Amino acid sequence: RPSGNVYVEEDIVRTNNSRNFHTEPVKRARVNVLKWGWLQIEHGTTNHDGYFTTGTTYTKNVNYVVKFKHDYVTVKDGNFFDTASWFSWSCNRTALNITFTRANYENYQFFALVHNASFDYYDRCLDQYDLHDPGNLNITAQINGSGSNATAQWYPFNSAIRVSKKGNNIYRGSDGIYSTTVHELTHCGHRKMDPGMFSLFHLGNKERLVITESWADGVETILTNDRYISMFASEGYGNYRSTNS
Repeated sequence: RPSGNVYVEEDIVRTNNSRNFHTEPVKRARVNVLKWGWLQIEHGTTNHDGYFTTGTTYTKNVNYVVKFKHDYVTVKDGNFFDTASWFSWSCNRTALNITFTRANYENYQFFALVHNASFDYYDRCLDQYDLHDPGNLNITAQINGSGSNATAQWYPFNSAIRVSKKGNNIYRGSDGIYSTTVHELTHCGHRKMDPGMFSLFHLGNKERLVITESWADGVETILTNDRYISMFASEGYGNYRSTNS
């Protein structure tokens, strides 16, 4: 019965002031089990602890594919068509236990952080902060480039959101990736709640731009600080000092 655990490194939080970074489970990610490296024979979904299990298979050696998609969001690998995913090149009869770190799996860590940020937004933040649901959507995770934005969801052949790994050509850090993701999700929810504010007839209106950006900035700041203050406190790491929100 293929099974395993999937985690991601939060590279802004060191565990108990040590040299090791705090890790978080990758929640509600899809894990496919392959025979011969291409034929899917089973699949499972990670729970809130990052653990997954599948049905029984009589195949001796299998490969695993971790897909960064959950019930509400599919993370895209740089473009609209490809779902961000990690493939285990080794083929054996063991459980999968992997932690996506910046040192060993830099791009996959980025995908996993975007995945977790978006899942936290839908699973916890919408109800806790009474936010408007952005609806199911795609997020393009851009490894290169520095721009992030939210576009109208009806725009053809595009993701509703683009999140980059860098801001001003500097790596955002795990808290910066979280804050950028929730910022853009907030724009999508705001647009659904008040589409007139985002009307094409008002694209050049600076007052509306200030309102929409400050709306997303406020949500981003509260959500990011609350999450990382709790994470720092649980690790005995003192007060969180945000440089991204």
